[in-house]
Amino acid sequence: MFKVVIVIPVYKRPEIWEICANNLNNFILNETANKYSVICILSDDDPEFTRNRAICEKNNYTYCLHPNYPVSDKQNAGIILAAESFDYDYIMHLGSDNFIHPRLMDIYRPFMEKQTAFFGIHRLYFYNYETEQTILFTSVSGNGAIGPGRMIHKSVLEEFKDDGFRVYPSGLNCNMDGGSAKRITEKGFEEMILDVDEFPYIVDIKTTDNITQFEYLAEMSELYVNSEKSVLTNLFVL
Repeated sequence: MFKVVIVIPVYKRPEIWEICANNLNNFILNETANKYSVICILSDDDPEFTRNRAICEKNNYTYCLHPNYPVSDKQNAGIILAAESFDYDYIMHLGSDNFIHPRLMDIYRPFMEKQTAFFGIHRLYFYNYETEQTILFTSVSGNGAIGPGRMIHKSVLEEFKDDGFRVYPSGLNCNMDGGSAKRITEKGFEEMILDVDEFPYIVDIKTTDNITQFEYLAEMSELYVNSEKSVLTNLFVL
């Protein structure tokens, strides 16, 4: 059994965060091969702070506070808390707008058993919450794994100890996944990108509040499905 700390930055959109928290609880309930802890990074400048904090408390999630911007510094705050205060084998990154399916861990397990240092998958679904449109998005060659679901082994974090476990470059509000991957590979760790099929292992919900808009992602997608909820029904929610 591996100990996995799931780190989730939360900002605005409590209605999205609540359904994603329900999915996360289902994921943990159904994925019994590992032990999971959840850390949420909240921002007291969030206009929905009270509601988002209530969701964390209702689900017994650990949370800490950090300003929402720069977003990379907020990500680091969760990783620092995990590295300093939790017993863990891996840290997994998720967003407060991500669904995750237990079948993902069937793919991950052989790599975790080998203590693979840094890995993730190369595709996910984007779901437009307003229009119910769905995209199957695949990271192009050379761009690395997608951010949600990326796994970082504790051996990687130890290499960042002298830098206060700050894996993400400071001061960024975009391109954070690429920036953190660059810092990790510069420490001598290879990023392993797992080629998966089109099952919805991870779904990312998009609204008008997102930094990267759904329409921009649609231009780069290999599959575009209108008014399609079927990918979400596999994830126990909606």
